[in-house]
Formats: sequence, C-alpha cells, structure tokens
Amino acid sequence: MRKKVNLSSSIAKKGKKESNGASGHHTDLMASPASRKKQKVPTEILFSGPVAESGRIDELNGMVDSRELLRVLNEVKNGNFSARMPFDQVGVSGKVCDTMNEIISMNDTIIREFMKAGEIIGKQGKLNQRIEISNAKGSWSQGVESLNTLISDLVHPTK
Repeated sequence: MRKKVNLSSSIAKKGKKESNGASGHHTDLMASPASRKKQKVPTEILFSGPVAESGRIDELNGMVDSRELLRVLNEVKNGNFSARMPFDQVGVSGKVCDTMNEIISMNDTIIREFMKAGEIIGKQGKLNQRIEISNAKGSWSQGVESLNTLISDLVHPTK
C-alpha cells in the first residue's frame, strides 16, 4: 500500500525558507504549488509498507509541536537548562528534538564547568585547574579555550 503525503501541509510557519546547503540557495516553502515547481521543491512523498499503514507519516514529515518548542526555547532563554524537548519523537521531528536537547545539554555542561572553575580556581586557589569539556566542538571549544587562556594569563601575566 502506498500513501501520498502533501509536504506543504507539514509547514506551519508562513514564509519559512529552506536552505540548500553551501550554495546559499533558499527555497520559499510557503510558495504556491506553481512556484514550488519552478523551484524544484517536492510537494509530495510516497510512503509504502508499515510506515504508511501505521499512520505515523506525520511523524516522518517532521511535525514538531511548535508550542512545545517555543516553551522550551523560552525556558532556555531564561536560563533554565533543565528544560527538554520530548524524547519519544521519531523521524525528522525526533532529530529536531534530540538536537535541541543536545544543545541545551551542552549549555548546561559549560555553565556547570564555569561554576566549578570559579570554585576551584577562584576560591580554593588551585591555579593549575582548567576547564575541560571533552565533547565541545566549534565555537563551544573556542569559548572554553579562550577562558582557559584567560585563566593562564591571570596566573602567569605577561606584561
């Protein structure tokens, strides 16, 4: 059994754009069907087998509860790094939730390490202590390196 799903119904935000990788080409996902044809954006996907029969196609299309996402984003904006997206989502929706949770977790880890460094270096005077976050990448890693450099420069000033 094949079930046809219209992707345009999965898009909740008006004017949402999708980037096409490094080329920087953006596709207007809320454009009319005729415009999407010109932009070569698929408007339908055929699903078959257990996925189509189970009725879980909406989950595979990436339906994220925008109210839940907004709630979690507001919690994080206000410094609550214990907020999380649901863990039971599948497909694209599950990937979005998992990625958001990983970002929140990294923020939480970095803040805890900063607080630990403040206690151990600042209050206990253990000047050889540095911040270590093994899974930090990109700007996360650069921020940790920058703070460790600042600590070293304060401990061993260079005129």
